[in-house]
Amino acid sequence: MKKILISFLGLLLFITACKEAPIQSVTAEDPNEYPSKIGSIFYYDIDSTDQNGVKYNIGYRKSDYGNLIQLNGVEYLMQIDSTTINNTLTTAISYFRKTSAGVYFYVDTTAFTSLIPAEIPDSLRSLIKIDSEITVFSFPLQVGKYWTAFSLSFFNIPLIELKISVYTKDNFEMYLNKEIKNITAQRMIFELIIVNNPLDLEDKTKYSATGWYVNGIGFVKIEGSNLILSMLAGGTINLQTESDKLKQTMTGYRF
Repeated sequence: MKKILISFLGLLLFITACKEAPIQSVTAEDPNEYPSKIGSIFYYDIDSTDQNGVKYNIGYRKSDYGNLIQLNGVEYLMQIDSTTINNTLTTAISYFRKTSAGVYFYVDTTAFTSLIPAEIPDSLRSLIKIDSEITVFSFPLQVGKYWTAFSLSFFNIPLIELKISVYTKDNFEMYLNKEIKNITAQRMIFELIIVNNPLDLEDKTKYSATGWYVNGIGFVKIEGSNLILSMLAGGTINLQTESDKLKQTMTGYRF
């Protein structure tokens, strides 16, 4: 399985099994307030569905927002993800920044060395362009909006692309911080496209995932290809087969 080792966002996902409580409402109107407060903590369950449709819990994750840090002259907020899968703990550090235009995650471009096709000689590798950030959110979020969040290209021909779109708004109930809440969320679609052979641009592999974003909270849930979710979680979640599907749902958070 191709493995993208990006220190990147541990996406924020929210749900908990808890006792009944008064129903409150959480909406996605004016969804430009991605959480970015130092000291915030988020907890999630991680579940998977195998190729036979069988669902099972594989672990848990905690995300902590640390201090601000300068990377290449740009200020980012540090996020530390501690993930336990099958009783094995791994830790990943990612970095993001937020502006009025969007939310951007730092990309360690050296991590892409192993993904550059061997057919490209060293003399031409200077023509490879790698985005230094991934645009996970492009504000304002609106149904129908579509953008390229990340690209690795050769001679301006994309070899790796992550595309994101806002598909629709959904309403549903969920447990969030020990309360039942009515959720209105933006449903977002992630599509990762990898060209396997630069000499045959039709030889490509596609992966997809879906996330539900709530203003001021983040992604309340996200599910789909484990490759995309591993990428978005700093590369800390790796299942045995690409056919497995991953789901992350938060069980609590604190700002």
